[in-house]
Amino acid sequence: MNKYIFFTIHLVIFFLQAGFVYADFYPGMQRRQKMEAVANSLNMIEHRQERIVKEKMKEDQSEREAYLEKINRRDAQENVADRLAESKIYRPPNKRSPNPLVKNKPPRRKDGTAREYDPESHFEVGLEHSYIRYKEPNVMKEKGHMTGLFAVYTYKRSDNDHIKKLEDLERYDNWPNFYRIDGKVSWGQVDYDSQGTGSLDGVDDTMAE
Repeated sequence: MNKYIFFTIHLVIFFLQAGFVYADFYPGMQRRQKMEAVANSLNMIEHRQERIVKEKMKEDQSEREAYLEKINRRDAQENVADRLAESKIYRPPNKRSPNPLVKNKPPRRKDGTAREYDPESHFEVGLEHSYIRYKEPNVMKEKGHMTGLFAVYTYKRSDNDHIKKLEDLERYDNWPNFYRIDGKVSWGQVDYDSQGTGSLDGVDDTMAE
């Protein structure tokens, strides 16, 4: 009877120890499973990133190859165009036919002086608008706008010869032969401010030159 009681007590103690061991081991096993799951997830993410990077590198490589092929094709076309341009043979114009690129030059004198000159005259007329502002310290001020007409007439009798020596100045062709006559009439309103007369605004004024 005592043997059975002793055996039963030992059996109960064994099961209690086994339960305590399992209770200690089971949480550690759960943590290990969680860590393995996290590691597997990280490995999957890493493999996915590597696959994405490889696919992107392939796309970039394809784009670079297409771009280089486009550049090579364009360079080849330009080289062909350059060779065609260099292969053109330049032929000078026929001496019997006039060259359209060379303008006819006026005849010159045998001594190298200028050709005979035909008198020329020029007449010009136009409108002008001017702003006047004059200030003399401690005396007066003047400002305003003027509108007018101008006319210019020029006349050149002949073209001067080249002067090589003092005797050339005595020739009639080397005398002053350019004449100019110009005139201008302007009208408008001017504001005056002086110590003697005070201020006058909008005074009609006319100028002639």
